[in-house]
Amino acid sequence: MHRRLLVALTLCTLAAAPIASGAQSGPNSQQPNSVDRTFVQRAMYSNLQEVTAARRHQNSRNRNVRLFARTMIRDHSAAAATLAALGSQLGLPYPRGGNMIQVNSNGSTAPQGSNHPIYVPPMSDNAYMRAQIQAHEQSIALFQNEMTNGNNQSLRSYAGQTMPQLRHHLMMARQYAAGRSIAPEPAL
Repeated sequence: MHRRLLVALTLCTLAAAPIASGAQSGPNSQQPNSVDRTFVQRAMYSNLQEVTAARRHQNSRNRNVRLFARTMIRDHSAAAATLAALGSQLGLPYPRGGNMIQVNSNGSTAPQGSNHPIYVPPMSDNAYMRAQIQAHEQSIALFQNEMTNGNNQSLRSYAGQTMPQLRHHLMMARQYAAGRSIAPEPAL
């Protein structure tokens, strides 16, 4: 009888213990883990790269490319600002440089300063739109990983709130690749 009680108590204790999945419990449950730190770095770089590439195409002769580029500038600038604020609050380093991008009169971008973290090579409208499919597929995977494996609730929430926008951007790029007109995402 004693043995059964001991086994039952042990099972209850194990059931109540947190599962070792990378998530913590207690006062440090919101501390950023390595997934969170990597996410902030890569997501900020991605946002800044999207804005940099889009600035080259915002005045394209192709209405669809122009619309897409302007949508990227609007959405990824806002996403970068939000992520920068979160990164600062959490004391996480992140790439900076969104204001350091200079667009030349020929549409090419030139980073100001020698250590600029963002460089996007010049490309045609079609190459830009094809690259956007891959870029947004990678971003979606990054954001999904944060939502699944990140420890900080603010960053997981940011990823979840941004995900529908990323999916819409991917849909727009795929519409262009299929030869269809694209429609902008409604402003929220």
